[in-house]
Amino acid sequence: MSVAMMFRKVAISLVLSVAAFTASAQYALPTVSVTNLRSRPAHSSEMVSQVVTGTPLKVLSRQGAWLYVETPEGYKGHVRGNTLCELDKAGMSAWQSADRVAVTARDRQWLHSRPEDSWESRIADVLPGAILELVEPLGRADFTKVRLPDGREGYIPREAVATLRQWAAYASASAPAASVADGHSMMGTPYLWGGTSVLGVDCSGFTQTQLYRYGILLPRDASQQARIGEPVYERKPGEALSAVILDRLEPGDLLFFGNPSTRRVTHVGFYAGDGYILHCSGRVKRNTLLPGPEVDKELYLLSARRLSPETISSLSVSSMPVYGIN
Repeated sequence: MSVAMMFRKVAISLVLSVAAFTASAQYALPTVSVTNLRSRPAHSSEMVSQVVTGTPLKVLSRQGAWLYVETPEGYKGHVRGNTLCELDKAGMSAWQSADRVAVTARDRQWLHSRPEDSWESRIADVLPGAILELVEPLGRADFTKVRLPDGREGYIPREAVATLRQWAAYASASAPAASVADGHSMMGTPYLWGGTSVLGVDCSGFTQTQLYRYGILLPRDASQQARIGEPVYERKPGEALSAVILDRLEPGDLLFFGNPSTRRVTHVGFYAGDGYILHCSGRVKRNTLLPGPEVDKELYLLSARRLSPETISSLSVSSMPVYGIN
C-alpha cells in the first residue's frame, strides 16, 4: 500500500469517526459569549432567543451546519454548530460532575491569558450567567483559572464568579427585589428582539436575564411569564390606576401589559417601587405608571404577579437536572 493511500484511509477513518460522534451527540454547550437561536436554519431568519456560554442545550435534530436545540426552560430554536461544543451522554455527565463556576458579575467580563486585567491579554468575553469549568481551585487570589467548553483556558477576576452551588443559593425570596436593584446597571442597554444578555434585550429577555443572575430561570416569553407566580393585581375593565392600587405591589413584582380588550400580554417589566416600572422598551429605562411626564402612554397595565418562594424554588437552576447542581 502506498503512503498516499494509507494517509487517505486514515483521513477517511477520522471523518467517519467525527461523523459518528456528531450523530450521537445529544447535548451541546455554547462556546462563545452569546449564541443566537433562530426560527429557521438560516442566518436571515428571525432571532427568537439567545443563550450564553456554557448553557446546557439538548440537541433535538440537525440540518447541515445547523442544530435544532432546546434550552433548559424548554425554548427551541436553530443554532449554527460552529458556536457549540457537542457532547454525547458521557461527555455531558462529565461536564455536570466537573467543578464549575457561574459568572455572577453585573457586566461583561473577559478571560485573560495571564492573571491580569490587560486588553492585550484578552482571550474571550463572557457574560452574566455563563458557566465555566474550574481549572484550579477557587482561592483568595485576584484571578481564578477557568476553561471554556471548547477547551480554551484563561483567567477571570475571582469576584466575578461564584460556585454553582453558591449561584443556585441566590434563588431566594429576596432575589426579585435584588434583581430590580441590579437591573438599574443595565439602564440604556438597547432593545434587541430575541436578546437575552447584557449586550441587548427584549422586554422578557430583560426580566429573564436579571433573574438568571440569581439562579432563577424564567420562561422565555412575556405571555409565558404571565402564567407563573401568584396574582397580586388583575385590572378590571375601565379601571383607572391609582396610588392605592400600586400600594399592593412590591419591588420585583412582574408587571404585564397589553391589549385591554383581548387581554393579550405583549410586554413585561419589573415593578421598581414608588410607582415606577423598570423595563426594556427601545432601551432599558424607568417609567412611571401614573399619569405624568415620565409615563409611557403606549403601555396598558393588565396584571401583576409575584414570585412566591415555592415558584422561585421550582424555577431555580438547582431544580433542573440538566445543570447537574447537587
